[in-house]
Amino acid sequence: MWFPFVGITLIIIGLLYFGGINKEAESVAGQIIMMTVAGLIYGYGCTIQVNCVFDNSAPQLIHTTVYNKWIEHSKSVHYHFKLNSWDSDQKLKNIEVSESTYNRYTNGDNININLKKGALHIPWFTVSN
Repeated sequence: MWFPFVGITLIIIGLLYFGGINKEAESVAGQIIMMTVAGLIYGYGCTIQVNCVFDNSAPQLIHTTVYNKWIEHSKSVHYHFKLNSWDSDQKLKNIEVSESTYNRYTNGDNININLKKGALHIPWFTVSN
């Protein structure tokens, strides 16, 4: 993920710098810092979007189980599953799901995951309905 992220971020920072720097302002360094922060944020978002939107790989169906589920109340309500691992990394996977998906499953239920390779070779997945 790092190579595409850094590349996209540098392109965005370059475009912001050459298209928007005000050299007559008092704080050129402040502008550069803000452009770098904006570039990092947009670079991350663009990397994820490009990886998922342009991914034409066939999904691999993975079978796993819901280890645990919980609801988080912060600025809004978030529904989470903790899934048993399906790869060599044996850590449980935390994912956020929709309310309808949350209500469909209970602890210990089997759940199907569609795993895709990613256009930038960054694996990603969705819950299969």
